[in-house]
Amino acid sequence: MQMKYALETIESLFLTELNPDRMKTKSPTIEDLSNFINKITAEKSQVRSMLIEEVFSLKKEKSIELLIQRYQVALINLADDLIHAIRGISTNQPALQYQSVSIISVYQHILNCVEELLENPRKLTPFAQMKLTPSPHFKLTP
Repeated sequence: MQMKYALETIESLFLTELNPDRMKTKSPTIEDLSNFINKITAEKSQVRSMLIEEVFSLKKEKSIELLIQRYQVALINLADDLIHAIRGISTNQPALQYQSVSIISVYQHILNCVEELLENPRKLTPFAQMKLTPSPHFKLTP
């Protein structure tokens, strides 16, 4: 079974629907921008769930490390693209200036979600999800 690329929806939204070149011809409404933010927030949870599922499906620690590294690189590249887009709209897109604050806030929201996913990749490992607390019935005796 082939797994879906976890970042596909976020990247697609950023590269197609929120593409500054596309917005020159069709400007998103405030409602559209709000929907994008809601979609990205929901997708962040989906991405985290998909990555955890992929990690659980792997048996070897090296495979888990490679998977996490692969997603870290993809998230860093996406964050870099978002930063460039924010700077580009702020300085080079005077046609979008009247709505750039709203578009930039959506880009910033996507960037925050990407940063949260990058924050601690160890949270993706199966054992990081467990809350281990000692049993009150277990005592170490000398």
